[in-house]
Amino acid sequence: MTNTRTIFNNAAIFDGVSAELKGGQSVVVEDGRIVEVREASVSVAADQVVDVAGRTLMPGIFDLPAH
Repeated sequence: MTNTRTIFNNAAIFDGVSAELKGGQSVVVEDGRIVEVREASVSVAADQVVDVAGRTLMPGIFDLPAH
């Protein structure tokens, strides 16, 4: 099985707790799982690095009900 790592840099994060978005954040995803959210750009080896240009990410929010 091949391990994959994707890094999303320069994101505004909605964490579901704070009313404010947290800008300038990075999210590291390994093998389809979020392994880190950090307050700075991540510059480690990755299969793909995506600059999301300040767009909003909502890590951990998935499988929402559909009515």
